[in-house]
Amino acid sequence: MTILSETIAGIAHELNNPLGNILGYAEFVKLANKDPQIDPDITTIINSVIYTREIVKKLMFFSCEMPHQSKAQEINPIINFTFSILKQNIQKKK
Repeated sequence: MTILSETIAGIAHELNNPLGNILGYAEFVKLANKDPQIDPDITTIINSVIYTREIVKKLMFFSCEMPHQSKAQEINPIINFTFSILKQNIQKKK
């Protein structure tokens, strides 16, 4: 479990850095944009990055909360957490 926790935290950290760059540049482009036709596309990029950063944040919280020793766990919070991450993708496929 410790290895899984460290791996998840490492992946989340590695994803967070480029996402921050994408968000920063997209916001800069939005401010400098003079073409109203691409404004919705820039907004889509910004919203997608913010959504993805929330997933990364949940992964980081999950990795910190993972037990480092085997013990009985309530399964409902784990299932609810998983569904909260996958909710948007599940709804799109219906």
